[in-house]
Amino acid sequence: MRRIFFTLIELVCTISIIAILASLLLPSLKKAKDMARQTVCANNLKQVESIAAFYLNDYNGYALPSYTFHATGMTYWVAELFWAGYIPNLPYQGNRGTQFLVCPEEPIKPLNSTRSYGHYGISHNDNIRTAVGTDWTSITHPGRKIETFKKPSEVFLVMDQHFPSSVDSRIIVYNNFDDANGGVGFRHGNGANFLYIDGHVKCLKILQVPSRAYPNPPWCDVQ
Repeated sequence: MRRIFFTLIELVCTISIIAILASLLLPSLKKAKDMARQTVCANNLKQVESIAAFYLNDYNGYALPSYTFHATGMTYWVAELFWAGYIPNLPYQGNRGTQFLVCPEEPIKPLNSTRSYGHYGISHNDNIRTAVGTDWTSITHPGRKIETFKKPSEVFLVMDQHFPSSVDSRIIVYNNFDDANGGVGFRHGNGANFLYIDGHVKCLKILQVPSRAYPNPPWCDVQ
């Protein structure tokens, strides 16, 4: 039987061609993987929207609150969903029923801490005023009915949030930039997913997100 041998030059050429093809394909594969993670994240926010719709129905048209003040203290929105029975546990207690609160693009995962509520934050702004109850300064927050939003398709509700550590997640967004003090988490190729009041989800690049000081949507509702 005739045997076929590769010369050294042929072998080197073959390896070089494979290396060139790999260098061309790997960026495309990474981009496809990043897009898949961004899509999973967007679907996570759609699940948040579904729960927000249940809350809206159960609480006579009131929007999901950033805070809920009780006689014994206050709870953030994720904890309120837990105590009200909308989710079976909190993200740091395990993924059962809370996978949608964990972004696949965020490398730091929630660990054992009552502050680790997941990777998404709710917009907290005086011009939106979704907080409910009387706070420690005796100010009463009446909440916000969905029907009072004049431009619900333009106002942020929940979004990717900067996750500064595995044991501390603020889950309240105060800033339009990515920082540890409650900022947007631009982890999808310099973009972040945003859930709007009307229920649609959109990915915005960092330069597309205006300052919180901007007096109109998306951070503030037009009164």
